[in-house]
This record gives sequence, structure tokens and C-alpha cells, in this order.
Amino acid sequence: MEEKGQDMNNLVISLDPLPDDAPNPAVARAEHDTVGRLTILANGHCATEGMDLHGNALEEGPLVSGYPMAQWLAWNWWRLRWEAPMPKSAPHRPHRLTDSWAMSHMLSTIGSGYCWPDITITSDGFSTELVCRAWTDTVHATFRYLGQERTEVVLTSAFDRAVDAFIESVLELLPEKTRPDDSLRTLWAEILHERQDPDVERFRRMEARIGSDPDEREEAEIEALLARAEQLGEAAFEELANDPYVQTDGNGRLLRGQEIEETVRCFGFHGDQCDAVTLDDAPDSGPWGSEPPWKVGQSAAKALRDQEGLGLDPLTDQRLCGLTGISEKALEPGAASSKVVAFMLHEPKSTSVVLRSRNPPGRRFELARLLGDRALLGEGRLFPATSTSSYRQKVQRAFAAELLCPWEAAEPMLHAVVSEDDATDVADHFGVSPFLLMNRIVDHLPRTY
Repeated sequence: MEEKGQDMNNLVISLDPLPDDAPNPAVARAEHDTVGRLTILANGHCATEGMDLHGNALEEGPLVSGYPMAQWLAWNWWRLRWEAPMPKSAPHRPHRLTDSWAMSHMLSTIGSGYCWPDITITSDGFSTELVCRAWTDTVHATFRYLGQERTEVVLTSAFDRAVDAFIESVLELLPEKTRPDDSLRTLWAEILHERQDPDVERFRRMEARIGSDPDEREEAEIEALLARAEQLGEAAFEELANDPYVQTDGNGRLLRGQEIEETVRCFGFHGDQCDAVTLDDAPDSGPWGSEPPWKVGQSAAKALRDQEGLGLDPLTDQRLCGLTGISEKALEPGAASSKVVAFMLHEPKSTSVVLRSRNPPGRRFELARLLGDRALLGEGRLFPATSTSSYRQKVQRAFAAELLCPWEAAEPMLHAVVSEDDATDVADHFGVSPFLLMNRIVDHLPRTY
């Protein structure tokens, strides 16, 4: 695989203002004073290039007012930073792209009558993805975005800097006489203050995790979630809160009271913490989040296989359960399943695992994810395997895929695959789903992150 092949610190959102002219009485002064050509450059690629249909010329971006875009970025800053990407469609769980999520992550929803780029912005906590699509409206558009769909990934710190710089540049365009009525300046000052206050930052982050705008929920509700997070481990609880299926199932009952413990009593498989394997020498990948998640997960799985003398052989149900420290009953056909999420819960003298999938390959994959989560993060009470694409969940999936289906063993077998049945035989050999096997192939195509 390739290492990082592009500068992931390169994101520029800029506005080249037009020369000042007479104000348009039909347009707010702040909006008029910040009209210019918008350009977004991600990793050296222009994400806003297109044809200006008024001037019939190729431009690096459309003519828009920077003020409504700056307002949108400021208002949605917490959700852009901390709300997980929506899960991809799956046969058992339909894709739910809510209006609220779209309004907070898609530039095309800004409105105000301008032709905004079709760019969706999401973050896994350490990196930010910009999914850029060409404009499909060829009838009413004044600017036609060109190029094929592409995804640019930048470090979240680079995203922060780009947004901060853009909003400040818009504010600098506003003359002094508009400032008393400038809601953007007030909003941005509040956000900058909140970002510096650890308690407020923690509150806002939890709001974003559950898909809520600032102050949309009752303060007591958020405080109750924060208290629950302290009991179970803040980082792990936020992973759980980030899952839209957890949020919508019974209005998020898993996040309240003792529902997690009750779920364990109904669906859990129990064991002794001391029986679970630990990763003695975790690969040195630097601070959490400093390396691509696929690299962290795969390296840890290889290290665990070496440590336990597993070689490249398929991992049996008995061995997998033994590594996790729970009964083999967890992987038996017809074993109890939670409807919402898989997780591991540590009590003072025991450990319990709840699995969601009902099919054997799915249960093996979830169990391997939980094993990886605990082996890599160690301390904590709650270890969730959710449907989201946060950095932690990406690491889990990469770990489980390599642990169950080591590429060094699978690749030679794939050379003999000539039919779908052959691929299924290879998947059965490792006790994984054909879908996971295909992902293994895709994962080993050249990539940068």
C-alpha cells in the first residue's frame, strides 16, 4: 500500500471580493459587501471549478456572497467537527439521510439564492472528508460545476484553520457601520469562546454527537448524557451516542439510565476479564489519530497474530472466543442478539459481550472488532462497535478484517478465483462474509489514506 501520498494539511477556502459598487436595496448590506468568487482548494485540487454561464467562461469558483456561507460554517461548526458521517446503506438497515444532517453537512443547502457547490463535509474526529460532486441542474444553474465525483481527505486541524481563516476574511470585508447589526460577528465570537472553555466544549460536543444543533435540546438532557458518559467512559460513550441507530431506537434508550446493563442481562455472554488477551507490544503508530486508521488496525492485528502464534491459519470460533475471554456460546447459531449495537462491558470481576448480527460471519466480525478495541485502547468500561465511520470504528474494522482474513494468506488463494462460488469458498475458509473478502481486495488497491 502507499503511504500518505498527498499533503493532508492543504485546505484553502477563499473569497476574491468584487470591486465595490452601489448597494442593491433588495440585498442585505452584509451580504452585498461580501460578494466575490468562491474557491475551495483541497490537497491542490480545485473543488469549485466550473463554467460561469453568465460570462460563458471557465472559472475556479462561482460568484456568491461569503456572508451566508460564513454563517453556515459558524452555526454548524460543532456538528461538522463532531457528528459522525451517516452509515452507508445496508440490506438490514436502510440509509437514513435526515434533513437535519443534510442541512448541517452539505454546502448545497446554504440557500440565499446562490449556486453553491455540491460538497458534503464529514469528520471522523481526526480527518475531514470533502465529497465533491458535479452540479446536475443544467436548467436553472448560473454556474455549472465540472469534474467527476471525488473525495478529498484533509486533517481536521487543516479544516479548522481553513474555516477560521475564511470566516475572519469575510468579517474583514464588512465596514464599521454594518457591525452593530452583524449577527455573524457575534456568533463567531461565541464559538471561539466556547472552543476555549473545556466544560462548554464538552457540552457542545455531546450535542453534536447526538445530531443536535446548539441549544436545540434541553440542558438537563445533555447534562444527563454527560453524567452517564462519566460512568461508562467519555470517549466510548460518545461513540455510542454518535450512532444514529442508537439515537433513534426507542428515542435513544440505550443512552439513558441502566439500559446498557439491562441489555447485557438480556443478550450478554459473560467471561472473566483475566482470560481476555492483551496486546503486549502494540505497534508504535504515534499518538492516537496520527496515522491512517487502516494502518493502525492492520498493524495491531498482525502483532496480535504474531504474539499468539496464530500464523496465517483461519481463526476458529473456539480460538476467537478464547482470545476475547467469553464462552463459545456467543457464536453458536441462534444465539441471542441485540437489535441495535454490539458492545463489550467490563464489570469489576467480569466482562460481558453483546452482539448484534445474527449470522455467524457477522458475529465473528463484531467479536473481532471488540477484541481489537479492547486490545488497542485497554483501559475503560465500555467498548462499542457501532455503525458509524469514526476513526475508532475504522480502526476496529481494519483490525477485525486482518485478524480474521490476513491478506498474506488470502491473496494467493484469490489468484485461483474465477467465479462467485470460488470467492465464497475463500470467504468460508476464513469464516468471513464474501462482502468482507471483497473489501479486503479493495483495501489493498493503492490509496493515500
